[in-house]
Amino acid sequence: MTFPDFSEFLSTLTKEKLMEITQKVNDKGITADFSMTNDGINSLFTAMSIADVNFTLEILQLYHEWLSEHLSQADSN
Repeated sequence: MTFPDFSEFLSTLTKEKLMEITQKVNDKGITADFSMTNDGINSLFTAMSIADVNFTLEILQLYHEWLSEHLSQADSN
């Protein structure tokens, strides 16, 4: 079985799609207390990390869906 080239998937990540993913992450309501204290900086880095993980998971979900679709098409041929 031949897997589709990853660059094909990457081409689906348009600016609009990335903005849509960003909005989904923003809608999760991740907040941070940003003050120039250790707790405030830790809060900011924690919020950034949580947002980054959520963004990555959204892209992985899209890749899973894309790959599943391509593999099922290959199986039917």
